[in-house]
Amino acid sequence: LRLAIDEDQHDAEREHTTEQVAYIVFEREPNLPPEIDLDEDNSSGAAGSGYDAKLLFSHDTTRVADDDAILNDPTSDQLAGLTATITNLRDGDEESLLVDVTGTQIVSSYDSETGELTLTGVDSVANYERVLRTVTYQETAPLRDPSQRIVIFQAYDGSLWSDPAAARVTFAAPNVPPQAHPGGPYSIQRGQTLLLNGSLSVDLDAGPFPLIYEWDVNYTGEFEADTS
Repeated sequence: LRLAIDEDQHDAEREHTTEQVAYIVFEREPNLPPEIDLDEDNSSGAAGSGYDAKLLFSHDTTRVADDDAILNDPTSDQLAGLTATITNLRDGDEESLLVDVTGTQIVSSYDSETGELTLTGVDSVANYERVLRTVTYQETAPLRDPSQRIVIFQAYDGSLWSDPAAARVTFAAPNVPPQAHPGGPYSIQRGQTLLLNGSLSVDLDAGPFPLIYEWDVNYTGEFEADTS
């Protein structure tokens, strides 16, 4: 860029013009790493960017990112990859990570030896975020190791990795029998209706199904009445 400077515009007899060169330097905006938050509003109880998941005794799967999980890249609208890794495998290939990449350019693969789910393919941050929210921990072992599992997530923009975000998977306690309380004592006259109340019965671990009440009215060992 050349800049002409007139030293004295008002004196035509002393008109001298000096040429100087100015340089314009274009600087590329610095690349910043992606950012992950597995539970934006911390509704799972986890602080920071983490997520706390619970796997019930009656289920084989649980999500390891919340519906409001956030994936962002301050300097790009595309990402090149994402990994999720079970850092402390206990039941070998009977535990894994699942994901739904339908409708995206993202390709998924899972390594049962390392516990790593790998997502690759250049696609929008929005698509990677949508896929992130579907990542699911699966455990199919008949006898599960009850140790808490840690799943570490990182996103990749093609040159930089995000800081890790951790999901913790806690196993619910084994199912225990409910405690029945038949109510009473009951006293009625012949011909009257007997109203039975088992509402003091409790299921300490609240699962896996609603309680069903059966009554042995005649104390014969056979339960004649069945009502929920």
